[in-house]
Amino acid sequence: MFTIGTHNVTDIHHVRIHKGLSEGEGFLTLCFHATNHWVSGPKDPQVSNEYTFYFKDLEKGYSSLMESLEDAMYNYTKEQSNDG
Repeated sequence: MFTIGTHNVTDIHHVRIHKGLSEGEGFLTLCFHATNHWVSGPKDPQVSNEYTFYFKDLEKGYSSLMESLEDAMYNYTKEQSNDG
């Protein structure tokens, strides 16, 4: 297990889902754009990259991802409305 941090993401522009070799497993790939903020390079060039998640149980992994995203956005929205 490890942690990945990516900054300056502007959007998720594509998602791919592929079946794995064994029954029920699969891969979910998030394709995203981000902007670089390098002092020595061109100003704010856009880069593309992707993260791939392997799920032993793709259906369960997908469901848990969607549920967690919805819960997180609900909590974020609730916190933002309490700040105002």
